[in-house]
Amino acid sequence: MKKSIITAVTAAAVMALSPLSVCAVSNTTIDQTSAKQSGDLTVSYSTGEGYMIVIPSGVTLKKDDTVDKSIKASYVKLSDSTKKVVVDLKAASNTADGESTFSAKRESSVVNYTIKAGTKTIKVGDQVASFGSDPDEQEEKLTFSAVTDTATLAGEHTEILTFNISVK
Repeated sequence: MKKSIITAVTAAAVMALSPLSVCAVSNTTIDQTSAKQSGDLTVSYSTGEGYMIVIPSGVTLKKDDTVDKSIKASYVKLSDSTKKVVVDLKAASNTADGESTFSAKRESSVVNYTIKAGTKTIKVGDQVASFGSDPDEQEEKLTFSAVTDTATLAGEHTEILTFNISVK
């Protein structure tokens, strides 16, 4: 029994002295007869691009009212540091492209409102937010303001805004 344990330990020791390969820029083999050498190992980790954008689901305005809502971005990872995740106001259901006075409607009854990003008045088709690579939460504030109350009908007046998100 002692003999087989010694044989197993000896075999393990011989295997431990066998050449050891080290992954490097070019493989380097080091064994017991080698001159003093060292090898480098490069560790790499790759992640894909990604981002999460949150657009508010709604805004409720009242006469002479201003409401701030934020478009938020988090976990923004882009492979090119010169690019950004861009949010554009692509369309508005009751407002034509290029217009900056928006129209919430109920049948033929209209309430007009505006949207600002900072001091810039937003038009249909404009960029409303831009986010660079950053794992932390970022936000762009939009300010909605009712400009007229010309409603001829009581009740909720609505408009659907459609946003486009892209990397530019």
